[in-house]
Amino acid sequence: YYLLFSGMKVRKANIGDIPLIDKFYIKGALEEVKLQFPTKFKKYISEFKKYKRERLSGWKKDLKDKKQFNIILEDEGKIIGFASAKILPRKRGRLEFVYITKKFRGKGFAKKLTLLRMNWLKKNKIKDIEMSVYVKNKPSIILHEKLGFKKVSYKMVKEI
Repeated sequence: YYLLFSGMKVRKANIGDIPLIDKFYIKGALEEVKLQFPTKFKKYISEFKKYKRERLSGWKKDLKDKKQFNIILEDEGKIIGFASAKILPRKRGRLEFVYITKKFRGKGFAKKLTLLRMNWLKKNKIKDIEMSVYVKNKPSIILHEKLGFKKVSYKMVKEI
């Protein structure tokens, strides 16, 4: 499964990609944490280290799951983007992650990966799609709003 655009290749992720996907995921997740929770950044680094085995096992399970769609964006064989979607009960889909390395951001790649995921969900007879985003992740909010997503709820957290 290969698609080409702007000299880039998009393909389904496979089991052999897990170590790179995990590193890529951590890098993107830590960027999000730094943006949303700057004072807790160090705590999250130790959390990622602590749960590596569970995370790697989870990736393996996810990549085998027919109700999940995990794709990789490559530039000359190097992973520069990763995105996933999953099918939920009651004909609902969920966009999970979309991470693009900093050097390649702002070029429309997140939009293209999101459209691919939305098309996959549509082909699987999904009626509506949900996604979550941190409130300080303005680029992701703008992207999804441009694609027709509407705000329908707020998740609030209080540390005690």
